[in-house]
Amino acid sequence: GMRQRVALARALALAPDILLLDEPFASVDEAGRAHLREELLRLWRQFGWTIIMVTHDLHEAVTLADRIAVLHAPPKGLTHLFDIDEARPRSASVIDRIHQELLHAMRS
Repeated sequence: GMRQRVALARALALAPDILLLDEPFASVDEAGRAHLREELLRLWRQFGWTIIMVTHDLHEAVTLADRIAVLHAPPKGLTHLFDIDEARPRSASVIDRIHQELLHAMRS
């Protein structure tokens, strides 16, 4: 968990225009994840970065993203692309509703 935080801090120290994150909260406990999500959103609002993040956590994606791309191994590749047009911070009920809509779309 601490390595993830240090890696994220190191990336942020460069003040990038685009931030690429691969499972940035994977080794962090749930309380830490919630805190880091809030911090990432705060920094995004402050600096206006474009952030591309890989995650297996659909809840996390719905909480943070404006657009979600669902990828599968070849030959499928990109199977779904969802735009989320909801203001932040998103309430638990909005996150749950979008989460269910995404799951339904991905199953059909």
